[in-house]
Amino acid sequence: MQAQDPNLAVCMDSDNEGRVKSILWCTGKNRADYASFGDAITFDTTYRTNLYDMPFGIFVGVNHHFQSIIFGVVLLRQETIESFEWAISMFVSVMHGKAPVTILTG
Repeated sequence: MQAQDPNLAVCMDSDNEGRVKSILWCTGKNRADYASFGDAITFDTTYRTNLYDMPFGIFVGVNHHFQSIIFGVVLLRQETIESFEWAISMFVSVMHGKAPVTILTG
């Protein structure tokens, strides 16, 4: 995928045994959209509704046409404070350190 999208960003966190704890990814388009519209975002997770039984989180914003746009997604092994801190810090990191002004969570 990175050959097709050189601005794709993928971050992984693993435990002491090398098992995946979390995976976050943002495409080049996600990152460009965030640069323009990332002042206020929502971050929400679904409860283990995927094949891997891992909560799926999505970072969403609104563009100048009031359309929802995706800024990034994350799979988490657990819904803990530590995993949310990791997800948000990695998200800000792949967005070149630009933190949103407002984050709404559900």
